[in-house]
Amino acid sequence: EQRQFGDLQTQLRVGLFAHPSAIGIAPTAEEANPLYMKAIRHAFDLYKTFMRPMLPESKVYHHTPVLPYEQAGDWTVLEYASADGARAYAGLFRNSDDGAPEYCFKPRGLKMSRRYRVRFDNRDEAVVRSGYELMQSGIMVRIEGGIRSELILFDEVK
Repeated sequence: EQRQFGDLQTQLRVGLFAHPSAIGIAPTAEEANPLYMKAIRHAFDLYKTFMRPMLPESKVYHHTPVLPYEQAGDWTVLEYASADGARAYAGLFRNSDDGAPEYCFKPRGLKMSRRYRVRFDNRDEAVVRSGYELMQSGIMVRIEGGIRSELILFDEVK
């Protein structure tokens, strides 16, 4: 089933760009694996504290072309940025094993004159970069294997 729908992180991240739902993740909460439940709580906490507050006024950037339903393409990359450029998040989804395992992500919704804490959700690691550097040089993201993802969160450093 993972090959068809992706790993748990990818399934949860798809919902972070719309309205998250945990339906179908496990038969019941009692039967769910504790690690799954931890991942689900993490995704919902991110949604409640980071994403939901900025969604009503967010700008949406499609970094990859819209393809016909029958053509998956190598990557699907979306970015949501707050209207004031203080926050953003990006989902990078590798759709199949085909194509390059790396994608150079250049955010569009940040401000060049600001500095940002950039958090990579897969590793729970962060770096600080200037908006100029991020928008000009980008971030190289590597995802091994198809139907997997990375979530990157940007927070202005004041």
